[in-house]
Amino acid sequence: MKNRFKKTLSVFLTVCMMVGIFAGVWLGLIPRVEAVAAPTVTLTDSLGGQVVLTTATETATYSWDPETATLTLNGWTGQRIHGGGDYNLHLKGTNTIQMAIAAVGDTYGLGANMNGGSMGTITVTADEGGTLNILGNLTGANGTAIY
Repeated sequence: MKNRFKKTLSVFLTVCMMVGIFAGVWLGLIPRVEAVAAPTVTLTDSLGGQVVLTTATETATYSWDPETATLTLNGWTGQRIHGGGDYNLHLKGTNTIQMAIAAVGDTYGLGANMNGGSMGTITVTADEGGTLNILGNLTGANGTAIY
């Protein structure tokens, strides 16, 4: 009789605990874990063509890992790199951004924007000898210096 009471009490307390947890999540008392989407990174190549990186990508001169939000350059040359959020930039070998004459308001070769237009963060690391040269034109379409 005593043993049956303990088992019933144990089951009752377990059910109460589960109901409490689900109610807490449903009411927002316990935060839900939600996946954070990796930012989208856009590479503009030397001819002005754009590649939007959203999934894992690997070529001879760059790779994108969305799980770590890391863009790795290895001998890449292009006009612009732009991220739609915080991302990591890892450099191998000599890499170059040769900016084209830009339209008004489009005067950067490397950037990151968050939602709402605020600036994102780019964390740059490099292997030994890894470099990034950003070369601008003397003047842009609006007559201002761009770099």
